[in-house]
Amino acid sequence: MKKNNLSVKLISLIFVNISAFLFSQKKLETDKNGNLIPTEYLKLLKEKGYVGVGQFDTVSLNPVLIYAPTLKDNKFGIIDIYGKEILRNDYQSITGMYKSTSPLAEYHDHFFLQKDNKWAISDNKGTIKTPFIYEALIYDEHEYIERPPGSKKYAVSIYKDSIFKARTETNYIFLNIKGEKIQHTQRQGNDRLQFRTTKNRDNYGVPKEYGVATALNNNLFKVDKDNMLFGVYDKSVKKIVIPVAFSYIALGRNFPFLWAKKAEGVYAYDFKGNQISKEPTAYFLEGGNENNPAIISVNQNKKAAVYSKNFKQLTDFIYDKIEPYNYFLKGIIKGKTPQETKTVLMNLEGKAIKFNVPPEDIIFQNNEYDDINEAFITLRKNNKLAIVNNQGKVISDFIYDEITPECFIDSSPSGFYDTYSVTSNRPNRYIYFKKDNKYGIMDNNYDVILNNVYDQITESMIGNFVYISKNTPTGSKWGIYNIIERKEIIAPQFDSAIKNSETFFVVSTNGKYGLYDTLGKQVLPLQYSSRLSVDKLFNGMYSFFEIYKQPFAYLDSLGNIIKVNPQPRNTH
Repeated sequence: MKKNNLSVKLISLIFVNISAFLFSQKKLETDKNGNLIPTEYLKLLKEKGYVGVGQFDTVSLNPVLIYAPTLKDNKFGIIDIYGKEILRNDYQSITGMYKSTSPLAEYHDHFFLQKDNKWAISDNKGTIKTPFIYEALIYDEHEYIERPPGSKKYAVSIYKDSIFKARTETNYIFLNIKGEKIQHTQRQGNDRLQFRTTKNRDNYGVPKEYGVATALNNNLFKVDKDNMLFGVYDKSVKKIVIPVAFSYIALGRNFPFLWAKKAEGVYAYDFKGNQISKEPTAYFLEGGNENNPAIISVNQNKKAAVYSKNFKQLTDFIYDKIEPYNYFLKGIIKGKTPQETKTVLMNLEGKAIKFNVPPEDIIFQNNEYDDINEAFITLRKNNKLAIVNNQGKVISDFIYDEITPECFIDSSPSGFYDTYSVTSNRPNRYIYFKKDNKYGIMDNNYDVILNNVYDQITESMIGNFVYISKNTPTGSKWGIYNIIERKEIIAPQFDSAIKNSETFFVVSTNGKYGLYDTLGKQVLPLQYSSRLSVDKLFNGMYSFFEIYKQPFAYLDSLGNIIKVNPQPRNTH
């Protein structure tokens, strides 16, 4: 009987321990961005004594680790999604969990910890690998861990570390992942592991006697014989369809054609290997778009003509140059003098576009990115501009002083600074215009989204925001406009041009500085004598400091500001 009672007590004790363990393994509840819900946040602060908690994020995929930074007594630590302390709040700084020794945000499987101004290494389970003796640490060699493409959940690169570079008081040394000193020669340039490329092992199934294969599409492969002559192999019929006799072969971007170059010129071939251009030409260009492509052929006499997607000639070889755009073609016929040079705006069929009102000048602005050529066209007459839409129609009177796509704009305290030869390598987002000596903004369809009521508009480094200014008797006053939401989040009221730091706006009035967020909410009042700056330490954790001074406050994931006694700035 006593044995039975003992067994019952033992089973009960085991059950209680298992229940306690399972309870302790309950995940903390967060929103979709990784922020603790308010009740969980307050409970954690009360139980653990934290004053701030950052966002939870996946810092490792194998094993899956979801961590967040914590702040307590002006020191940082790390907890996991169950609330377990991975690193106690003992450290001035933690590197490798968002903040990195490279210019980019990164997650590493080892952290650099700063304590009493010295650095040490720990793994991502919280095990310290070295004493706190180093002046600085660098992730010297690490392997990129592949993640789902385009995944927002894993927006920050994740790396597996192998070698660290450490600075002592006298020199640099190298350490392995155990923290042991090793002999190591640094790799240079593109010899790093993550930049290497290798050939396809089975040559894509193409017989190796034809040469090294490079995929053009699912069936066609360019073959390279000793990096000198090229041909095309068709895997569906298992034979060479274009002989290995050309110095260059390329696949058309929007056309089912191949361009192949010999000494006498360039020929066009279809995918079956049939030659479809009668005479050799100097080169081909592609214009138009996926739905309505156009081909420009430049012959041996350096004259250009337009061809259709079926390789039908649409114009004579009368142009000295044809510039391709997504919806237009710009033909140039040179004269003996610049005044005699003729510019012809054509549609994608090579037909000249005629305007109801003959302009004095046609102005082309070209935004080129990826395989796209965005053309922005305006007409000039009597020093005023009119707008031409993508169909080649004039859609306004000659009433504008300036029409400038934002992809050509750099920020400048005095207003626009445009560089037409350099674009932003991305789609244009909106268009600035000046009318009646005031600035406004249109969308890409030339519909006004911000009326021309401002004396200046300048670019913000924070996407979808611009700085707006109005002149007053006491000088220019500045505010902020949200283009996506189409609303003025801060009316013009500040003395000098607004700056940004991370995702915050630094404003000033009467020599005092303050801080606003992207909702137009004041984060720090206008009471600081020096310009403010923001440093993103982790996801959901920022530090605030006056320029060249120590942090005086932090902002955590729930928007709480934690004021602290300044500690030495991290000079890692």
